[in-house]
Amino acid sequence: MAISVPTETLEPGMVLAEPVFNRWGQILLTKGSELSPRHLTVLKTWGIPKAVIESGESEAVDPQIDEEILRNAEARIKKRLLWQPQNALEEEIIQLAIQQVVHRSLPWGP
Repeated sequence: MAISVPTETLEPGMVLAEPVFNRWGQILLTKGSELSPRHLTVLKTWGIPKAVIESGESEAVDPQIDEEILRNAEARIKKRLLWQPQNALEEEIIQLAIQQVVHRSLPWGP
């Protein structure tokens, strides 16, 4: 399960379930990064309000992200694609693109 956690409550050792983007859409930390004290300082310096981290529980949708926004983002990306993903790497690229569209639709997005 991935959960959204406010930056001020993040702790060293937590693992990111999603990449962290700055307000220009650039990746500050990649998915799977284990947070260090330095990472926490970077997130606070960039004004990142929250991060999605992994937890040991079953997978669930971030309650802060509306299902309709997620569906619209997925439809928008898939409409633009002229190919179907053939492997896990290509599927990950699609998921990152969907996350980017969702990120831009949120209040703190670019």
